[in-house]
Amino acid sequence: MGGVSGRQRTAEVRNAAQLHTYRQVEALLAGTEFVAPGLGRAAHWQPPPSLCPDPDDEASQVLLGAVGRVPFA
Repeated sequence: MGGVSGRQRTAEVRNAAQLHTYRQVEALLAGTEFVAPGLGRAAHWQPPPSLCPDPDDEASQVLLGAVGRVPFA
């Protein structure tokens, strides 16, 4: 029978909070973690070791200002 497309499911989401939750659940089911837009690097925020395995290695730093998904550690 006719299934519901991703576009139809997204259209059913009514506000930004529901959309954020929907994306978090979608990312969880895909085995990734949703990184919220506008999550900037703050001086008081200490990322868990799984996000920054080696603080001295710039290549291992997570760009928190970007929107996207990062694999679960």
